[in-house]
Amino acid sequence: MKKSLVLMLTILLAASLFAGCGQDGGTTSDAILYYACGSEPYLTLDPSVENSNGVCVLQNVYETLTRYNDQTGEVEPCLATSWTHSDDGTVWEFTLREDVTFHDGTKMNANAVKRSIERTIGFGKGAAYIWANVESIEVVSDYVVRFTCSASTSVDLIASAAYAAYIMSESACDQESDWFNNEEGNDGGSGPYTVKSLVTGDQVILSAYDGYWQEWKENSYKTVVIKKHVESGTRRQLLETGDAQIAYNFSTTDIAALKSNEKVDVKYVNTYNNILLFFNTEKEPCSNEEFRKALAYSFPYEEVINGVLENRGQLSRGLVTPGLWGHDETCTQYEFNMDKARECLANSGVDVSAVNLEFAIQSGYTEYKDFAQLWQTYLKELGINMEIRERGWDAHIEHARATRPEDRQDIFVMIWWPDYADPSSWFQSMVHSEESPAFNLSYIKNAEWDAKIEEAMQLTATDRASAEALYKEVQMGVLDGAHMIPVYDQVITYAVSTEIDGFYYNPAYPSSTLYFSITHK
Repeated sequence: MKKSLVLMLTILLAASLFAGCGQDGGTTSDAILYYACGSEPYLTLDPSVENSNGVCVLQNVYETLTRYNDQTGEVEPCLATSWTHSDDGTVWEFTLREDVTFHDGTKMNANAVKRSIERTIGFGKGAAYIWANVESIEVVSDYVVRFTCSASTSVDLIASAAYAAYIMSESACDQESDWFNNEEGNDGGSGPYTVKSLVTGDQVILSAYDGYWQEWKENSYKTVVIKKHVESGTRRQLLETGDAQIAYNFSTTDIAALKSNEKVDVKYVNTYNNILLFFNTEKEPCSNEEFRKALAYSFPYEEVINGVLENRGQLSRGLVTPGLWGHDETCTQYEFNMDKARECLANSGVDVSAVNLEFAIQSGYTEYKDFAQLWQTYLKELGINMEIRERGWDAHIEHARATRPEDRQDIFVMIWWPDYADPSSWFQSMVHSEESPAFNLSYIKNAEWDAKIEEAMQLTATDRASAEALYKEVQMGVLDGAHMIPVYDQVITYAVSTEIDGFYYNPAYPSSTLYFSITHK
């Protein structure tokens, strides 16, 4: 009862805030779009700093020079209309739209772009590292900006990132982070919505921007409420009553109930996140390729996806997830096959009576523990003993980075996703040789693969097709040798009211959707 009252007051407050407002950019709808999220809607709304949940707000308040289309695998114009680069991919020029204004009424131009990215680089927080190769940003003219890089760099892809790539007004560039988090609502964006008000750690209310450069539809939502509701049952109830239109991440019971509700459409959306098993190739017995293959064939992939995850995952094909260039459906994918596992184990020559594997998992992830215990039972059938060790993240990663290989775990599990729409994240971080391990937690050292990865990274800016071919070669080699195993690609469950149209989830922009594209029926 108390929760229902709080919700009603929130919605009434939001409605009262906008009653009598002019019809922004052609919007005529008084309806409120209510997004019930399962955790804090943001950590900070400073677009130079936020690197977490706040993308669900930032994507609708700010814009980037380019945007990645996950359906075509291409980078498309946004604030930039076109771009060119030098033959060596080190100098990029972006031509900007001339009809865009920020929410403070000032024009979006090359100087604003320069100051926005320089502010982000200068702060050095969040995902600012994506600009590491940029040596200078120059204003060529009012609507042309030039990036000069220390090496061949795919600035068009970086400029499309979900974090650290937002363009803001020059006045906003002068502000400290606290200004963006003022509960009365401040922002420096050019996007379709302005930040009307905040409740720290709990709620954001957005209002349609009068001067937005794209055309609003008559039944667009001019008010959006994003509010935290931790309990899955509460989010389900809000959808069932029609008080919320979008929510995600539900318990199995709630998903089943929502599926039977004709007023709700349950959507399983793909992500660029995948869960991988890393084998310690510098320590016996996982230094033995045939033994690693025995492990790979003994993992119950489908049983994990269908049972443990209850279909909130899909079988991986390669290191790079579907929808992102570099993905390869023909990559080696191990299947659950105990006969093949026994054959590989016999070929390995490993005496399993002397084997005691350590499987390191991060505490707090029940799905990891559940599938580890399931896998443990199948390994016992092979005579292999495996102990499951849970640690908090700091201890988990510190153990994996121990100086001596024999002091590290045998098997490590981790989720991975790219910083932006570029597969280099998997290869540079997890495959390329490292003197001291950071995220190459199979401890791979392969000079041939290193050279191909480095060449692919250089070619990305100038010859993406050749770069993609090189990445596919490397991931085929990694999987053929069972150095690491992508177990499944994460799937997120959204529930969306059937009273709205236009909901779409682009995995390049996690935890967010474009409210501007959503209309009510």
